[in-house]
Amino acid sequence: MNKSRLKFICKVHTGGTPKSSKEDFWGNDLIWYTPEDIGKSNKVLTDSKRKITYSGSDSSSAKIIKAPAIVMTTRAPVGNLGISYVDFTTNQGCKSLTLLKDGNINYVYYQLTLMKDWLNTISTGTTFLELSTSKLKDVEIYYPIIETQNIICFYLNVKLSEIDLLIFLKEKQIKLLEEQRQSMITEAVTKGLNPNVKMKDSGVEWIGEIPEHWGIYSLKRVLNIRNGKEIDSDSEIEEAEGSIPVYGSGGIFKWTNRKLYRGDSILFGRKGTIGKPIRVNGDFWTVDTMYYSIPKMKEASGYLFYLLCIYPWKLISTNTAVPSIVGTELGEQKICFPNSKQELRSIEMFLKNKDSEIKKLVLRIELQLVKLKEYRQSLIHEAVTGEIPIEEMESYLKEAEKDDN
Repeated sequence: MNKSRLKFICKVHTGGTPKSSKEDFWGNDLIWYTPEDIGKSNKVLTDSKRKITYSGSDSSSAKIIKAPAIVMTTRAPVGNLGISYVDFTTNQGCKSLTLLKDGNINYVYYQLTLMKDWLNTISTGTTFLELSTSKLKDVEIYYPIIETQNIICFYLNVKLSEIDLLIFLKEKQIKLLEEQRQSMITEAVTKGLNPNVKMKDSGVEWIGEIPEHWGIYSLKRVLNIRNGKEIDSDSEIEEAEGSIPVYGSGGIFKWTNRKLYRGDSILFGRKGTIGKPIRVNGDFWTVDTMYYSIPKMKEASGYLFYLLCIYPWKLISTNTAVPSIVGTELGEQKICFPNSKQELRSIEMFLKNKDSEIKKLVLRIELQLVKLKEYRQSLIHEAVTGEIPIEEMESYLKEAEKDDN
């Protein structure tokens, strides 16, 4: 199968951004794609989050591109793709490809989906990687005659729709399991395990009714909340020899040979990632963007961890570009709390067992998803490189047509 450079197949268009200070440049006339609009898997593009006017297009490099055309992100990140079937413009973070000669735009799209890693290796930049127009034009792809392209695209459209449906159903399963987990935790930490127990109003809106023998307390009554702090030394020797995890709001990001605290603790983000508590037991360090906390009653550690997993963090997190919370404000929040050590332990054990079952199911489905996505990529590769004979594809399409009839 012959190869050709993109510059002989497609015209590559760059984008631009109208002046933000000019209100008449911004409106609803024209779709204006940015990297934010181009996801990892949304092949068909039909709309953008922001739009510009015709005068906005005329005043900038955001020229109108006639559909159908491929839209590729060429900075932050490089290589995400989509096909727009409506006329559009883009900002400078995207490049658009329109065919120069007879061909199937879907075929070029399928070729480029296989090249994301390669496109990143030929990109340059210090603050962020960017793929230049000249390097994109010089990219080589397989490019057979249009009749062969059409057969390959029809074949892939049918086969990939089957795989994509399976992927969608698997992802839906995971979402349902996560919702089931949240519901189960909420029920256990606010209602207990006895469905016949007498209930009372907690007086806290997000909690609702609680068992009559439970109490309502400020979180600081049962949990000491402490600030993390930065590590003074950041030497390569310390990191190389360290086995103690260092947590930021996104989780472990490096290792050290020193500890900030040792013991059973619940960590949660102060700034950045909010609402994803982590329970640790042992040596650890948390930096300034992460709180660590120590239960005042050791039997309450598991219960409090699960309670914080379903706590409505939006009640106290700032509505800013980088969300944050204040530990003292969190400490004042009202929570429900069983007054029995045995009940605390029972709730923890129940949730630990059920949580483990759900996580195993999710892991199993995630592994299936990995295999499906790998198979999807290998199928595209085999089809566009000629590893699957055209005759085999034609035969498959004929059988699929018979089944539809």
